[in-house]
Amino acid sequence: MRFFSADKKTIIVGLFVLVMLLSLGALAACQPPDEHDGGTGRDEIVSSLTFADSFGQTDLPNPGRIIENSGDFIYAMDWLAFYRISEETAFEISDGYAGGIESIFREFSGLRDLTELADVYPLSLGREYYNDYKIITLTLRPTAIADKEPDIIDTSAEFILPFDYNPNLNKRASDYDSFAIMSAARSVAVTTGEQLWYAAEHGYRPVPTAGSAAEKIYREAKDVLRRIVSDDMTDYEKLKAIYNFLTCEVRYDRATANDGGGEAYRAQCYYLEGVFFNRFAVCDGKAKAYCLLAAMEGIEAVRVTDFNDDFQGHSYNYVNLDGKWYLSCATYGSAEMNFGDEENPDVKIVPQYNMFLTSVDTSLGDGWTYDSGMFPEIKAAVETEPFDYWAFTAINVSGNLQNLVISSADGLAAVLEAVESQKQTLTNTMVEFRLEGEQTVDEIYDIITAEFEEYDVFLVQSRPLDSGIYGVIFCRAG
Repeated sequence: MRFFSADKKTIIVGLFVLVMLLSLGALAACQPPDEHDGGTGRDEIVSSLTFADSFGQTDLPNPGRIIENSGDFIYAMDWLAFYRISEETAFEISDGYAGGIESIFREFSGLRDLTELADVYPLSLGREYYNDYKIITLTLRPTAIADKEPDIIDTSAEFILPFDYNPNLNKRASDYDSFAIMSAARSVAVTTGEQLWYAAEHGYRPVPTAGSAAEKIYREAKDVLRRIVSDDMTDYEKLKAIYNFLTCEVRYDRATANDGGGEAYRAQCYYLEGVFFNRFAVCDGKAKAYCLLAAMEGIEAVRVTDFNDDFQGHSYNYVNLDGKWYLSCATYGSAEMNFGDEENPDVKIVPQYNMFLTSVDTSLGDGWTYDSGMFPEIKAAVETEPFDYWAFTAINVSGNLQNLVISSADGLAAVLEAVESQKQTLTNTMVEFRLEGEQTVDEIYDIITAEFEEYDVFLVQSRPLDSGIYGVIFCRAG
């Protein structure tokens, strides 16, 4: 009652002060506490989240609680994908790293394109606490993958094999298990094909779970290497055999690649299943298989993904041969060619070595830039000149070694005769050579067709067109 008995001025002033105090209190409540002061708000938030370092130790090293750089960020996403962890997982972003990030969402989106496993699954970024506390959360949604078999595998096109590829070498016993990867110091339990190739690529010895897809794939991969590789081969010869397997025994699933449907990620052609179960895959399946097979033989290789200007994706590999890095693309290492006509097509799958061990500036020109942001240190170390397969490869011609740099039709004919003598037949065989002489291609073709008239002989040119690389293809005589 006394309050209301005060004079009007006192009441107005009193109310004004009261409102001001309440407003200041509200404003103070809206201000974020110092993110470094360890205040109660931050402590409560931290205690409500599950940080990566709180998970039990896994075979793959757990990512740290604090993400210090882009490499840590990529690994955190791949680790979640490797173990298919669906629980919202928190990470702190270090001040140093955060200071160089303009937008955490753009950083996340850009780095997700550089991951090796996480790009398969839906993955979301939680940034509710980022501005105040430099804390993010990642939530992965594991989905079914690699469970859709191809409806049809068209096997009508015959494979043409390089003369120096023996798909049935069979110099290793059926129970041979002394693969180089078996001596790896670290091991990782694997269940899926994605886990299998990733573990192998990163230098781990995969230990497949009994009855799992990984166990079946690994068994098939071992059988392939027992068949096409021998222990007395050099790393170069082993790598070439692996490249030839992928280019000459695995067909390209063009229908699925062109479809691009909403559930394309379930198609086996994108995974090891496509290569080892169906011999039917696209670039990503081949690139993953390249990693696995090379790692099993102790040869370092990584899978790389890229997008061209039309936002079409592509996968290929960097491989390390004798301390030198090269780009290798098993997808464009072969091509379908029609040796007939429109009315009577005769499609064959023709290999080529121009994509075996090459540079980032590949023979495909503007078709693909091969300019991925993955593995930048390796990319910078890739050789600027392709490996010279044609000068390096030698044939025993009448007791003398002759390489595949050809200066005349007579020299080429001598090489081809030596190959025929070793293989017994040239049917469905190709011999690549580099022409460095004055004779024209037409002159050489006329002489070779006359010399080998029992075959249907074709001469194809490899890219780049100014390289002088040609392939002589022998088919069954009509």
